Amino acid sequence: MLRNLAKTSTPVVEITKDGDVFTLKTLTAIKNSEIKFELGKEFNEIRQDGKTVQVYMSRLIKHPITQVDSNNQFVDHCSRKLK
Repeated sequence: MLRNLAKTSTPVVEITKDGDVFTLKTLTAIKNSEIKFELGKEFNEIRQDGKTVQVYMSRLIKHPITQVDSNNQFVDHCSRKLK
């Protein structure tokens, strides 16, 4: 049942900034998460699926924040547009 709920729900993502530190909150019907990061600095994150990944966030002027997750099995890219 949880798997079906996860497939049909759309997460709400909030990105806020305090000084150089960004906070990215992901809110879903099943589980919420929050990560804090600074652009250009790698950090470890435990994803909602339980996998630990190395994360690097960057942003070019007038472009979305780009997130690169990686571990020894995969590399995943994600762009987040700020409004």
